[in-house]
Amino acid sequence: MDILLRRSLSELATLDRAEQLTQIEVLREGFEHSVVMLSNSESDLRYNCVMYALGLQDHADLYQLLVHLTYGADRSLDIFMDTGYLQMLIDSGHLQEMHESENCLVIYRVSDKITHIGLSVAPGRMASKWGTAHLFEHDFFESPLEYGDDVKFYVPIDRESAVDQFFEYAKAKGASLD
Repeated sequence: MDILLRRSLSELATLDRAEQLTQIEVLREGFEHSVVMLSNSESDLRYNCVMYALGLQDHADLYQLLVHLTYGADRSLDIFMDTGYLQMLIDSGHLQEMHESENCLVIYRVSDKITHIGLSVAPGRMASKWGTAHLFEHDFFESPLEYGDDVKFYVPIDRESAVDQFFEYAKAKGASLD
């Protein structure tokens, strides 16, 4: 695991979309890495790592709920489809731990706090969305340093169950969804 590469990838994730396209290639000159950008400058990146890994980046009902939670009457509740939601899925048994396999969920932690999620695409490799950055394919430890190095694998949840559980999560946090 190359700490300097991971620090540089952390910095890359803070750049604007166009700069990220250039910087990933600049990093290739200084570091041996296999990070591949799966999105491009025209990609719609209005989703996060949780939405990508659960296959929800284009779910219309979820999008309407997220707009309501971000801009509507419940915006002050700070309810997001984020790592807190993932922790609820684990705590409630909707996500079950497993051994690594293709298409499993890859969840990172630092001190037992979930920091990131992606989707396994091959042994030791995954696809994940880095914050507001692009979608990347990379080795498990070719990722921003702040994601940590405690990685566990989970059986994916189907899209509709994930959305239903998010609606329940939002209601439990006080959202008025009726």
